[in-house]
Amino acid sequence: FFLPASFLFIWVLNNFSQNKNLNIKSIFLYFFSFFTFLIIFWPLLWENPIENFLSYFDVLGDYFNSKVLFLGNYYFSNNLPYYYLIFWIYVSTPLIHLTFFSCGFVFYSIRLVKRFFNIKKVSLYNDLWRSNDEKKDFIIFLNLIIFFIFFTFMNVKMYNSWRMAYFLYIFIIYFAVYSIHILNLKFKRNKFKFKNQISFILIVLLIIFSCYRIYLYHPYQSFYFNILTQKSIKDSLDVDYTGLSGLTFLKEVSNMEKNKNKIYVGIASWYPLWRMTELLDKKDRERIIVLSNDDRHNSDYIYSNRISDVDKKIYKKYSIPKNFKKIKEHIVDGAIIYEVYKRSE
Repeated sequence: FFLPASFLFIWVLNNFSQNKNLNIKSIFLYFFSFFTFLIIFWPLLWENPIENFLSYFDVLGDYFNSKVLFLGNYYFSNNLPYYYLIFWIYVSTPLIHLTFFSCGFVFYSIRLVKRFFNIKKVSLYNDLWRSNDEKKDFIIFLNLIIFFIFFTFMNVKMYNSWRMAYFLYIFIIYFAVYSIHILNLKFKRNKFKFKNQISFILIVLLIIFSCYRIYLYHPYQSFYFNILTQKSIKDSLDVDYTGLSGLTFLKEVSNMEKNKNKIYVGIASWYPLWRMTELLDKKDRERIIVLSNDDRHNSDYIYSNRISDVDKKIYKKYSIPKNFKKIKEHIVDGAIIYEVYKRSE
């Protein structure tokens, strides 16, 4: 709803500034096209579009209200601190993207404020924009502010990190590129001889560094922390919410216990490990038996990716039995992905 509403708002604003009458036919055509393509690209709406469209919002409202670990404390997913989104963006966005975005956002904000106070009734440039490109900048800026306010103050459910708002990355990259564009214009005015060569080398080095960081996290790219994030912060957040580490763990256990016909595995976290058994070879899948949470004390190994649906400080739902000893912590870039416990003989 936000995107078409913002387009309509800019359209109305543009017509008023140019003393034009609104073209009702064009507005109707726009919304008709919008909802037509919405149905085409959203398979849920191919059958009973109106009923399924309304049911989608029921799902959003009634969906499981889980616990989220954030800075060492557990919160309900619909009652997170107001700074939750901006914090996650700060710690999980590559530093170079974050730097350019911050510069671009500040550059544009300053320009917008200056334009606002310089608007005159009779002037060639009496708008907040002076070209279609600047109008696009304003639309992106407006939507970024609206979405950010919406996610910050409307108690939108955020399930581990900011994955429910990853589409905001489009806006972050937009203003990062905007920043590079502004800096490039300023460099052109500078007569420094080797500015192009230095800029090219710098960009290549930054790309290589970003590729290295991505390689470092492989295959756990579902989470990412920039180089400024301290280990204490990484340990106080949900990391492996996709449960991908379960597959790595099951393969390791299978290799360690090649001579066993049956391997009993327990779970000390909320994630349903049995899903990952479906990705194993048939032979290993038949050997590994995933026990329920209540039976984990009877297992050979206990797996935990540290994801919980309860406050671990209060409830002992996922406590490790005393006859189990930790044998491994799988760590990537200082963040604990999963832990393995083995039963003492």
